[in-house]
Amino acid sequence: MKRIVYSPDYKEKLTVIRNWLDLRFGKDNRTKHMTEIKKRLTSLKEFSGQGMSVRDMFGVDSDYEFLYVSHNYIFYYQDAETIYIVNIYDEREDFMYKLFGIRTTSEETDQYWRE
Repeated sequence: MKRIVYSPDYKEKLTVIRNWLDLRFGKDNRTKHMTEIKKRLTSLKEFSGQGMSVRDMFGVDSDYEFLYVSHNYIFYYQDAETIYIVNIYDEREDFMYKLFGIRTTSEETDQYWRE
């Protein structure tokens, strides 16, 4: 079974998500979502092939893989012994831009929302 190493970015972002869920939906909802994320990452230790390849899904030259869990994308990469959790992004975030600098919105859309 592989071990999991969490990046400081992931830990910080998870705290933000936890606090946001508490404020917006309450402790019970937050507990449900955090439990689902933890359960999925625990299962990743045993079944490391369950994620989707960023290369296959988006055509980006990267060794990253991702899981979609409870309205969040969790990005990671792995070697023979370890799974490195890179970051977690809410489904509303432009993770392609934040991770790879690839814009997924048109210039017209950006201009519209800035007005």
